[in-house]
Amino acid sequence: MTLKNRLSYVQLQPDQLLFQEGDAGDALYLVVRGRIKIFTRNALGEVTVLQHLGPGAHFGEMALIDQRPRSASAMAIDELTLLVLKREDFQSVMVQHPALALAVMQDMATKLRATTAYVHKTNQSTATTVHAEAGNVQQQGRVFIS
Repeated sequence: MTLKNRLSYVQLQPDQLLFQEGDAGDALYLVVRGRIKIFTRNALGEVTVLQHLGPGAHFGEMALIDQRPRSASAMAIDELTLLVLKREDFQSVMVQHPALALAVMQDMATKLRATTAYVHKTNQSTATTVHAEAGNVQQQGRVFIS
């Protein structure tokens, strides 16, 4: 069976959720038309957008490889058309096409490096803010006694 025969289509409307963080990962998605955002929420419900993806991009492979729940949520930004490759077909295609498997791994490494850079940038920004706030607290805590 060819790769083309293993793919199906899914269409989403703007702001429609494709999957949520913690859901079972059962498919890889390829963006055909439109844009999707990949994001997480912290315990306070604050959203961190990890990526905006457009035509030609793929996502969802991590859960297929490690068979763990989704690490982020995915929501359509505008009208979206996706190609879907289910887990069983993904594994079969990766075995039959090692070059494609290598390309998926290289893309995952690129995404991981981008996420790591984002975390470093966020941590540096937070550390600067915390240091500045600590400096403000120290200045506010000064007492003048005559």
